[in-house]
Amino acid sequence: MTSVHSFATPNRIAIGDTLTYVVTITHDPLDHIKVTTQNFSPYECLATSVNVQANTTILTYTLQGFNPQEPYIPTQTLTLQTSGSGTKQVLVPPYFIEIKSAFSSTEDRLLQPSYQADFWVSTWLLGLTALGIALVYLGYRWLKKRQNPPVSPPIQENLETPLEKALRALQALQDQKFIEKGLLKEHYIGLTEILKHYFETRYEVSLLDQTTEETLRLLGRFLQDQQCRRIQHVLMESDLIKFAKWTPSLQEHEALFNKVKDILQKDAGL
Repeated sequence: MTSVHSFATPNRIAIGDTLTYVVTITHDPLDHIKVTTQNFSPYECLATSVNVQANTTILTYTLQGFNPQEPYIPTQTLTLQTSGSGTKQVLVPPYFIEIKSAFSSTEDRLLQPSYQADFWVSTWLLGLTALGIALVYLGYRWLKKRQNPPVSPPIQENLETPLEKALRALQALQDQKFIEKGLLKEHYIGLTEILKHYFETRYEVSLLDQTTEETLRLLGRFLQDQQCRRIQHVLMESDLIKFAKWTPSLQEHEALFNKVKDILQKDAGL
């Protein structure tokens, strides 16, 4: 009698991560499995290994997942060559994998490095030195104020709109020339965070730590379907570039960048 057992490890991954999918077929010792190329779409199969024992065949696949909307490893059909020179089909049922589609809250914002003090004694000494300098400076300022009371300048309000801030951030991102340097992931992390930060400010919602699906569900409260679809296209294309190592042409890079700018301007009514 033929039996099939399958399992995957891990069963929860982020976009672009790999997993090991193992299929074990128990069969008559005189039978054998004919190993052919399997279609795991939407997963990409990176490697396959076969371990044939007395009455067991173990197939091990290394898979890579990209699409949170299609989490199941699809049904596989294997061919069993029986001892009587006949064949029969062996079905491997689908297997569910949870795929996360966005950054966790611990991932760096715009890839800025963080620093941690390694030596507490050095930190303590630096703190005392800074405190001493600050006290001397404050004493000097106090004496100067007594001699020449300062005239307070008029308060300048920051009148920059969310759109102006976003456009300024886009220009700064473009000036970094990440695309020309081959730093595609860095570019698209910055691009998607500028887009999310604009809508956070505009509609007072939290988006930076949300998945693509969660972001679209929140924005659906405020935006029309067509605008949501355009935002979905930008976020999913960016995920593919950051995690699936898809390399667009320069024209496609420019088109996606301009689409973000157009989304922002249309939302602001321009």
